[in-house]
Amino acid sequence: MYPEVTLATAHEKREKARDLLEDNIDPSQAKKEADLEKQLSTENSFEAITREWHEHQKGGWTERHANYVLRRLEADLFPTLGFKAINEIKAPELLLVLRTIETRI
Repeated sequence: MYPEVTLATAHEKREKARDLLEDNIDPSQAKKEADLEKQLSTENSFEAITREWHEHQKGGWTERHANYVLRRLEADLFPTLGFKAINEIKAPELLLVLRTIETRI
């Protein structure tokens, strides 16, 4: 760890662990739960769900159309919304992205 972690950072981490222990929370278990939550939020991202949708839909499309749809998603939607959890995307955010696409057409 040394010298990658400063002394101040190490003290902060120790204090956070102590605080968790005082609340009868196992710090290693809390970290595992936080990591799991992060993984689940990635699985529920707009990009992950949209790619899954695309995978299910492409069987009914020509290969050319399936590739076109995926390229448009990657170019237009994923940069702005891809990382967000699907339930965190609000209508105004989506509308802004769609209006940007609309002005280009």
